[in-house]
Amino acid sequence: MSTQRNYLLYPFVVLTLLLAGCGFQLRGQMDIAPELKTLALTSTDRVFNQDLIMVLETNGITVSDTADYRLRILSLERENKEITLSGGGIVSDYELTGTVKWGLETAGGLALFPAKEIRMSRTYQYSYNNATASRSEEDLIWSELTQDLAINVMRQVSAISSEQLATLTADARAAAEAVQQ
Repeated sequence: MSTQRNYLLYPFVVLTLLLAGCGFQLRGQMDIAPELKTLALTSTDRVFNQDLIMVLETNGITVSDTADYRLRILSLERENKEITLSGGGIVSDYELTGTVKWGLETAGGLALFPAKEIRMSRTYQYSYNNATASRSEEDLIWSELTQDLAINVMRQVSAISSEQLATLTADARAAAEAVQQ
């Protein structure tokens, strides 16, 4: 019985070693610079704002208007483009593209770097015979795309170390002082 149990356990051990060896890790909270643990947020798109707040809070960031740094969502654009036509000239595939432009600034409004842009696309098949289902699929894809954009903004913010943040802040202040003189 013991030998049979070992044979059953062997594939699980091999699978675990393979996953560990290839660097697989479960996605958890991101490491955030302590200075960015509290952020103010400015966004004009209500739905994206909700998704972004959820991602920020999930990763241990408090959204507060009194924070030292502000995450500013400058724009969120959605584009729906026809990409494939059937033989009869009927659209059969669409590409949905979401683009978010964002920046990080001090509480005083000094931009720490030029606006960054994240663009993501998804495609789906449109069926005129199932127009309601196709419309529902499009809505679902837009929702997922918006959430993925929010996660990618969070990833880029989390990539800023304390040292980089200090350098960016000092450079922004020096540039503002040079303009004033």
